[in-house]
Amino acid sequence: MQNVEKLDLPATLKTVGAEAFAGCSALESVAFSPEARGTTVGSAAFERCRAMKTLALPPGPTTFDRRAFACCQMLRSLVFPAGGATVGEEAFAGCDMLETLEFEAGPTTVGEEAFEGCVSLERVAFADGLTKLVYRAFGACELLETVEVPASLTSFDESAFYDCSYKLRLIAPDGSFAAKFAEKNRMRGGVSKK
Repeated sequence: MQNVEKLDLPATLKTVGAEAFAGCSALESVAFSPEARGTTVGSAAFERCRAMKTLALPPGPTTFDRRAFACCQMLRSLVFPAGGATVGEEAFAGCDMLETLEFEAGPTTVGEEAFEGCVSLERVAFADGLTKLVYRAFGACELLETVEVPASLTSFDESAFYDCSYKLRLIAPDGSFAAKFAEKNRMRGGVSKK
């Protein structure tokens, strides 16, 4: 599998096993079928696929286990399609070139350190469905400046954005839990209300 450059995964695929493609150094593109539903990507399934530039994720509900795509250093952007996603611990940690991250509507869970060390990440946008931000979910994302969160967010760990940019600005609905949290804790970049 080390020489595989492109993977087009079928709609019938429900599970990618743990470490199935880990360390595939030539793999540049992975596309899940837009018809897929209920997909689970196992622990470290694509970890250290350092050449991966494009990743087309399936509609939710999807589950990404621990370190599923960790250290995929060439990824630039990610969109989690509508339907919901469970992103496990360190699932995308160390994706050095990742700049933008978007979650479309649906029940969303982001695990501890899920995107930690994504040092190029500048913008994150969550649609409705996110309920909590946990320990160091975006820790050490040094360039992160804008995070848009929904009214559904009701729990916010103070270390969620540990060691991020001092310019970090939270965009949250007026009167929402997130807006009140940011103001109370005097987030350095402030809060913009939708």
